[in-house]
Amino acid sequence: MNEERTPEVQPSADLEQAAVRLPRDGWKAALFSLVLLAAVLLETGRMSMGLLALALVLALGRRPLALMGSRVCLATAGFLAFSLVTLAAAVRSSVGSVAVEEFYKYLAAFALALALLARLEKRHVPALLWGFAAVSAVISLLCIDEACAQVLFVPFKDLIYSLGGTYEWLKQPLGTRITGIYNDANVSASILGLGCLVSLHLASEKGALWKKLSACVLLGISALGFFLSLSRGAILFFGLSLLVYLAAAGKGRRLPLFFLMVVSAVVTVACSVAAMPGLSNDTLAPDLLAPLCGLGIFLLDWAVGARLARVLEGKGKWITVAVGVFLAACLVYAAAAVQITGAYTFDNSGLLFRTVSLEPGDYTVSGDWDGDIQLKVTFKQTDEDQYSEITRLYKGPMEEAAFTMESAGTVILQFNASQGQVMREVAFSDGTEVPLGYPLLPAFVANRLQDSLGSSNSTSMRLRYFRDTWTIFTLSPILGHGLGSTEVLFTAVQPFYYASKYAHNHILQVMADMGLVGLAAFGCLLLGSLLLILRGLGRKDPMAAVLLACWVMINTHSLMEINFSMGAYLCIAMVLLLLPAVLYSQPLPGKDPKASKAAGAVALCLLWLALAASFGVMEGNRMAVRRLATQPTDSVEAYLASCEEIIALDKLDPEQMKLNYLANAVRQEDNSPYYDKMVQYVQDLREAGTYFSCTGISRYYYLYLGQLDQVFETSREAIAQKASESNAWNLQFQFYRQQVLPALAEEDTQAFLDGVLGTRDYMEAYNQTHIGQIALSKQDGAFLTAVEEIAAAGLPAGEAYAQLTALLTE
Repeated sequence: MNEERTPEVQPSADLEQAAVRLPRDGWKAALFSLVLLAAVLLETGRMSMGLLALALVLALGRRPLALMGSRVCLATAGFLAFSLVTLAAAVRSSVGSVAVEEFYKYLAAFALALALLARLEKRHVPALLWGFAAVSAVISLLCIDEACAQVLFVPFKDLIYSLGGTYEWLKQPLGTRITGIYNDANVSASILGLGCLVSLHLASEKGALWKKLSACVLLGISALGFFLSLSRGAILFFGLSLLVYLAAAGKGRRLPLFFLMVVSAVVTVACSVAAMPGLSNDTLAPDLLAPLCGLGIFLLDWAVGARLARVLEGKGKWITVAVGVFLAACLVYAAAAVQITGAYTFDNSGLLFRTVSLEPGDYTVSGDWDGDIQLKVTFKQTDEDQYSEITRLYKGPMEEAAFTMESAGTVILQFNASQGQVMREVAFSDGTEVPLGYPLLPAFVANRLQDSLGSSNSTSMRLRYFRDTWTIFTLSPILGHGLGSTEVLFTAVQPFYYASKYAHNHILQVMADMGLVGLAAFGCLLLGSLLLILRGLGRKDPMAAVLLACWVMINTHSLMEINFSMGAYLCIAMVLLLLPAVLYSQPLPGKDPKASKAAGAVALCLLWLALAASFGVMEGNRMAVRRLATQPTDSVEAYLASCEEIIALDKLDPEQMKLNYLANAVRQEDNSPYYDKMVQYVQDLREAGTYFSCTGISRYYYLYLGQLDQVFETSREAIAQKASESNAWNLQFQFYRQQVLPALAEEDTQAFLDGVLGTRDYMEAYNQTHIGQIALSKQDGAFLTAVEEIAAAGLPAGEAYAQLTALLTE
């Protein structure tokens, strides 16, 4: 009967089905892109929970089961394992409030990844890439506009505020670069770099002219925001990603793509130079230049790039020569640009920073400049542990400048003058000339270059973060310390105080938080994604080349930045890492269809259960927070019962409620029904070992019981978690002075003296082994001196007690 079918029937049916299906497929990708946009702009707990609930619903049904049957691969297995490990790390984290904040970010990213795997198919991916390019362009426009006219950003901020989010914490935009809507130019630039890569792919595809124009406009908008961020790391690794992209693009596509990249770079730099004066000013110029940048890329590529590619097509030798000449010209220009210097004319900021290296000696300043220019000279000395100490050497009129260098190092010069004033030459008395203007470089590029060469310590500090994160990892290498613990533990291991929430390296961050178990799961996700991309390259799929470039950008720049710790970036990265599973995964080899479907069903069920459990745990925390508002206060019994219920609900952050419980239960009779639970909570909090829990136990439990040895012991355990921070020590000595001393009984005088001096000994030992020196406040220092004098006098307990209590009146 099959032979009796006419050949026209089946093709016409397929075409009719495709015609009906195409708009629906486009809407699926468009809706997913809109959800992605909402996720990266509205980073709230409510959004994360809503996304996860939606994803769990979408993962139900026959279609997700059918799709997952062909998506059982190393990448999806890694995703499943990583979601489970993240849940476990959140539950076991001793820093619950931080863990909750971090867990929300992961839940949003996991929700998007689940929806992607459960509902989208290969035919959706081209439209999804268009959606991603549009998302990147929206982010870029908001980042640019936030730094100038804010005609887009202000209504956007108001909308986000009405939805429960906020951008009130944004720093003021800098005059020389944009910091972006994520308050970190490096994170914004990394997101926009990924958008540029995807837009390059879309612009290089053959098709209707309007599609190429649209892709170029999206490319230009993302590229302008990317370059104006002036993230040196992002630019470096974006360049590496471009090289990888070109190498993977294949014959026939490589040359047009190369010229498109060159054209895009030229137009973007030109538009950035034009846009830079408008930053930090109430002007629309940078906003308008963003789409014009894309239009310029389209026109120049159409007029020059595409034609050159056609002329050189098939002429390998000429192509090699052309590329070699271009690269040589770039190198020559770069070398000349940093060597050729000249006069500098002050802009409206009135500021100029320059750095030079000087040897020990006495210095004065001479040169040729207009009017009154103020000069501030500072010296930055960095030791082998990346501890930087800034010393001011001079501040005043430049013609009177004189200072002494005690040791060799980098001098940072800050010039202040009115707009329009000119410095033609500045030199030190030993003949060292100060580079002023760079005529071959845009001013903002020259300033960032100078910052890289001297005044910035970003690289050395990152090395410090890496070393300290490794130390944290070695303290619990198998399971890690729990989600968000790195931020808290830095102050316990760092040799001097610095503030950093994250490791600035996504691999080390996972290792510290989740141990080798988490690293194995995360590594499977990354490696599985790469293997699938390589499979796509073997099939000559153009999308595989751009996905490889994105994979390189994600996993190189994140080795030195906090990208994976930002919710927006995590959402985008997780989608891009799992797109290869949608495109290139296939049923298990050597298995019949039923076995593949069964494996897919098992994988989907496990993933659904893992994320449903995550939803349940987080909702328990949210319910506990809501219950706090209605907690009864009419009786201790009702209050403690309510505490127990809230603690049972909240598996993530029960620390505060446990402290509340024991602070009230300890005041009840010894044989009260709350005793056993109270003792258990004390043990739990002591094992957690955080500054917050140890301080709470010391103040609200042991002090009430009069167990001074435990008061001081837990106090020092608290200090150990924040040992590099002077304020932590001062707070504990203040606690001894204001709370322990007034509660002191005469028979506990020696225990008090021993306890205070024990903390002093701990502080002195710490100062001998660490770079950052702890200094007590004036009041706490005087209190410690008085205690030392009383202890040294060897007085009887009664007299020592009298002198100690006399301190309360001083």
